[in-house]
Amino acid sequence: MKIRNRLSLMSAGLMLAALAPAAGAAEYIEGVNDTLPVEGGWTASGGNEIAYRWTAQNTFDLTEIRWHTSTINSGTIRLRVDTGSTPGAILREVNFNASGVGWHGAPFSQSYPIEAGQTYFVTFYSSNDYSNYLAQGGVHLTYYWTPNGQSNWNGPYDWAGHRMIQFYGDRDGGHCTGNETLKARCRAKNCGAQAKGVMKNGQPGATVTFLLDGGQAQQQTVNANGRAKAKWCPAGSGSHTISVQECRVSATTDCP
Repeated sequence: MKIRNRLSLMSAGLMLAALAPAAGAAEYIEGVNDTLPVEGGWTASGGNEIAYRWTAQNTFDLTEIRWHTSTINSGTIRLRVDTGSTPGAILREVNFNASGVGWHGAPFSQSYPIEAGQTYFVTFYSSNDYSNYLAQGGVHLTYYWTPNGQSNWNGPYDWAGHRMIQFYGDRDGGHCTGNETLKARCRAKNCGAQAKGVMKNGQPGATVTFLLDGGQAQQQTVNANGRAKAKWCPAGSGSHTISVQECRVSATTDCP
């Protein structure tokens, strides 16, 4: 594989910053080098799959990865396992084509749950040569390359790894209806002051995370009636805020 002018795309690096059907209207979650100007003068040879190690900054359901490039006649975008060394099994993939210079990609047929702090490999393949894919400065991602789809990875490299990538998805992870309500209350119990949060109108079967004052997390499953609840005892006296992380609802209560 070769990159003309200053590059040898055998060495590029990746980003920093992000099973329900993929959402139609994806939300921008995070990106790598995506707010920087494009650095001209680089052309990447087609016919190779380039894999960049990405550390997710957010927890969300990934629905689409977009890359800044010139025209792509026939391309493939993949999410792969990070084995701790080379890229591993394919988790999601989608074929696409695009014309002109800009952000290109296509939604996966199914979303994939991404965990903040976890590393993954995101990969890009084009049948034709392309340009306008590197940022001026920015984060240099660790990357490997291989003839498309093969397992004999070359690398790791990180020079010329300042690729421009965007991640889209569902920040609620499909756990919420958008109609949730939350009530909080506190009562004296044998254990002390017991704080309790009750959520209604949730998505039956979904697992949601209750937080007390931003911590002391409890994961609860929404029942068939759309309700879920969590209790903390002793909660301590004073004002407390209970929230459901995924659904972005919160309520306060005062404990004796």
